[in-house]
Amino acid sequence: MAAVPVLDRLAGTVPDGFGAMVQLMREMVVKSAASMRVMGPLYAGRAARRDGRPDEAAALEGQALAAVDSAGADAPFLRAVVLGTVGRKEEATAIVDQLVRDGLDPSYIAALYQRLDAPERALAALPPVDAPSERPWEASALRAQTLAATGRIAEAAEHADRGIEAFETALARYARDVLKTSATEDLDGADLYLTRILADAPAAAVGDVEALRRSFATSDRARSVSNSERIESTRSEPAVRRWLALGSRWAAAYEDLGNMVTSLDDVDVDVVRRRLRHVEDELDDAEDKLLAVDPELLAASRRRRPPLDIDAVAAALPAGAVLLQYHLWNDELLAWAMTAGGLRFQRQEVDGADLASDARRFLLAAGGSAALDDALDGRLAALLVDPWATELEAHERIVVVPHGALSVVPFHLLTHAGGRLGERHVLSYAPAAAHLPRLAAPAAPTARSFVLGDPAYAPDRQLRRLPGSGVEARAVQAALGVDRVHLDVGAARDVVLAEAPGSPLLHLATHGLLDERGPNRAYLALAGVDELTVADLLALDIEGAFVVLSACNSGRGRATAGGDVVGLIRAVLASGAGSALASLWPVDDEVGCLLMARFYEHLVAEGDAAAALHRASNDVRLTSPADRHAAYEELAAHFGTSGAPAGRRDVTATEPHSQVGDSAAWAPFVYVGR
Repeated sequence: MAAVPVLDRLAGTVPDGFGAMVQLMREMVVKSAASMRVMGPLYAGRAARRDGRPDEAAALEGQALAAVDSAGADAPFLRAVVLGTVGRKEEATAIVDQLVRDGLDPSYIAALYQRLDAPERALAALPPVDAPSERPWEASALRAQTLAATGRIAEAAEHADRGIEAFETALARYARDVLKTSATEDLDGADLYLTRILADAPAAAVGDVEALRRSFATSDRARSVSNSERIESTRSEPAVRRWLALGSRWAAAYEDLGNMVTSLDDVDVDVVRRRLRHVEDELDDAEDKLLAVDPELLAASRRRRPPLDIDAVAAALPAGAVLLQYHLWNDELLAWAMTAGGLRFQRQEVDGADLASDARRFLLAAGGSAALDDALDGRLAALLVDPWATELEAHERIVVVPHGALSVVPFHLLTHAGGRLGERHVLSYAPAAAHLPRLAAPAAPTARSFVLGDPAYAPDRQLRRLPGSGVEARAVQAALGVDRVHLDVGAARDVVLAEAPGSPLLHLATHGLLDERGPNRAYLALAGVDELTVADLLALDIEGAFVVLSACNSGRGRATAGGDVVGLIRAVLASGAGSALASLWPVDDEVGCLLMARFYEHLVAEGDAAAALHRASNDVRLTSPADRHAAYEELAAHFGTSGAPAGRRDVTATEPHSQVGDSAAWAPFVYVGR
């Protein structure tokens, strides 16, 4: 088994606190290979279930259960953990009862009983409140959950507040954004925020203003906040950008290591060690240079987040808009509607795994992998849209703040009032309510915009050319009056890094790669063998720019337990972009070209990006497939471009162009901004 000796030799390169991934790898160093045959797939299975991949989760959980018997002395404890995770709670409880008699550490006993829905037993086993711990928020989370489960809500809220204080104090010790982001994978931290919200839920449900505001703010705090938002005054400094970019490269190196370890293949330890050390040295050097720019900068990045300014969020809402903020954790679906008139709250008990699965199935169906299922649509709409019918009737605009597994839901496709939500309403999205005041409507497009499309890929990459993206780039060039468009071999990484900074608008039309397990490894494919990575986007000076990523899956990423989504769009916003447009599924080369051409026509005419996307999407929706193809041929002929459109803009796609379904045609893009 190659994984354990690899990690034994790499242990010194693993930094403290690098989230769940590094915590798992550290456990691999300490525990036996046999134990990790259980915990590795079990952890991966829980993440898969949370993300809405039930078949993958079931296979991983089965792998964990099959490995229990080889775990030696740890087998009873591990069997209880696995059985409890897969829902066989009576069997697990019997094992835990025996472990109590055998004298297992009380903190482990309490945690097991709590997860087995035996809160009274958990409460009896809890260690003293002030027992020393390197991770004090864990004990607070367990005690808060246990007290809440036994009806002692006020005490639960007190311990949740104490745990959140400890968790955020620990979080503040990390200067690097990737550490803060990975820390939001902490399951106990996520439990603390949920427990605190639930303590306010009864009062919030009947309109208590203080409870409404506090619960809304607590949900927002659960989402991570990038360092770049803390250092806006110096973000344009090259040293700051290099630091942010190298942080992403550092995270990508550990994502690669995680893949190597869990693959159990032979690993060249020296190669891995050299890469990790090299990236770490570069990052250390970047931090030294950052201190030279501003000695207080890194210290400022270690401060706790300020409280959410709810009034500033309300003031930032577009006219006639309602903001819908969601929070999904465990089996609780919590949501708030914010309007000019105040807040309204609703709590629904759900099967969290089933809801996550429905969200992903709806996404796949919307993208054309299967026909849209009316029953599936109805279940999601009943939970996510129908409770807000009164607000939706009174507001044309909707700002959606999703959470975790709900980040993949195309809300504009959910059924409401006899049609799709996006047919009648103008939708935009925000990663967190706190981001809304910092997001901005795009400035008027100008000839200084940067436009790129149809890169000439190296043959050995086996990527199909995208003629439709070339026609699209020409159409954008014409709409904006841009002097130069970057196509073919000119659509290269060094061109983007040299010429895109300072542009008020960036339009990039190409293939995209999504890696939900390694979000820092996502990229846009450029000419030759070039890739525009998350780190590259963080390095760009695009303060206030409007960034359009006309590529497959560019609006998706990995959802953390805290609700943040790590990927290309987060990098764009962390770089200072004021707004962005991206896709939730593979974009068809022909229809994507048409949709973007219409989008820019409306944007130039009206100056409202959210409304322009709404109108362009409905233009395409109301056009027949035959008329779409004719319109594309007309555009291609107008710009003197040859070549049939190439199908999906996805580096994993191999099929030639084929007819796409209705929703896949008109609804792939979402607007992130005001």
